[in-house]
Amino acid sequence: MTTSINRPARVGLITDQTGALSFMGIANVNVAKMVIDVINTGGGLLARPLQLLVGDRATDDSVAEAVAARLVEQAAVDVVVGGIYSSTRQAIKRPVVDQAE
Repeated sequence: MTTSINRPARVGLITDQTGALSFMGIANVNVAKMVIDVINTGGGLLARPLQLLVGDRATDDSVAEAVAARLVEQAAVDVVVGGIYSSTRQAIKRPVVDQAE
């Protein structure tokens, strides 16, 4: 059994890979990959490597909410980041904070 201590720290990134805001979302993923590579090259975070899991919100807040729920419930991410608009951040917050308490 893998515990959260002996596996990479999972970072869930929810951003627009498709849809009207995909030009920003694709850039977000590229920056996240670059930053995680730099952190992992330096030994990770608290001696643990980081693993990036990307979810496409498809420029739709209801999709963002479903992606957040999947990242939390199925992928067991340790942290979720994302949301260009405040409405998207609120959609992500529901399954990550409100329902996961």
